[in-house]
Amino acid sequence: MSASDSTTRRSRVRLLVVATAVVAVFAAVAILLVVRSGDTPSASAPSPATSSTVVSAQDESAQPAPSSEPVVALPTSAPNGLTWRLIGQVAVPVSSSDGPQRVTETSASGYARTPVGALVAAVQISTRAGFSAGRPSWEAALRDQFVASADRDLLLGILRDAAAAGQQPAAAGELSQVAGFRYLSYTPDTAVIAVVRRTPQGSYAQTTLTAVWQSGDWRLMAPAGGQWPSATSVLSNLAGVIPWGAG
Repeated sequence: MSASDSTTRRSRVRLLVVATAVVAVFAAVAILLVVRSGDTPSASAPSPATSSTVVSAQDESAQPAPSSEPVVALPTSAPNGLTWRLIGQVAVPVSSSDGPQRVTETSASGYARTPVGALVAAVQISTRAGFSAGRPSWEAALRDQFVASADRDLLLGILRDAAAAGQQPAAAGELSQVAGFRYLSYTPDTAVIAVVRRTPQGSYAQTTLTAVWQSGDWRLMAPAGGQWPSATSVLSNLAGVIPWGAG
């Protein structure tokens, strides 16, 4: 392995460490260098199609079918009834009603099919997938709690290469902590949530996490190219963000 390859692999891991902090996968300084719009646009409903055809009151078959998509009320404040527990040096939420219901030394699963369940799952899984959570944790999280994809495999390969190269986890105080969230979109099948973390430098990093309901639980989508910075942007404040965190 050349010195250049070794340096590249170490840099990738430091990027992952801050973005997850997200333990991330997620190094704080590296994430701050990733400049992307802080306001990820949410999907908007398409405009109704116009038609020159006149539909009579009697022709009910021509009327648009009512939407079968359930209306789900999204939290407008920090969820109640949560406790916070440390995974390494990062605090993650636990809800008696929304999960996780099954917790082992290396994993946490069993989340409710609700907006809060998706939020808790996104923070729990992304944190456990961080390099600083330790190989037993990140390998299990990526293998079992991420949607299988080429991006997931790339991310797993990056962490395995880092471990083989002897990369050290983040030192105390180098990881970001959850500071807030906002839902970008939500259905019972897919939740897109911006999780905001306060970096050790005092600024904010927003990571867009996509959770998919699959095989009876929430699972995360890996970031594009297996690189968390592609899903992370820098915020100067918490405008538009629901404050949330361990303290």
